[in-house]
Amino acid sequence: MFLIACLLAVLGPSSDSVAVQLNGITQTKGTVRIALFDSEQGFQQRTQPVYGISLRPNSTGQLQFKLPVHTHRPCAVAIFHDLNNNGKLDTNLMGIPSEPYGFSRPPSSKWKAPSFTDVSLVLAQHAGPLRITLKTWGDY
Repeated sequence: MFLIACLLAVLGPSSDSVAVQLNGITQTKGTVRIALFDSEQGFQQRTQPVYGISLRPNSTGQLQFKLPVHTHRPCAVAIFHDLNNNGKLDTNLMGIPSEPYGFSRPPSSKWKAPSFTDVSLVLAQHAGPLRITLKTWGDY
């Protein structure tokens, strides 16, 4: 019994999913695209998330969903509201995102793409819902 208590204390809260509360949805058109990454390489390439889901917002304001937790290592959640349903985060001529986006943790700067370390956290140790707010580049 003591060994189980020690393991639980080291590993933190045990769950196979974490609730996410996504705020900042300003339009019902388009699709909210969510990706979960478990490595710097996957995050930077943005081509092979360990989990991905697309949701259609049915109202403005807030969207709630669950993400699977399959590791006790840091993970990064990247989300964008694909307003025109073209499957990518649109940018202007300068490469600045023109659609709302958000991460599991706020990036430290809007002047460069965030690193995995900058926005990652250990989902398995996160207590309560993970709150992410979609913002436009100008709001960061």
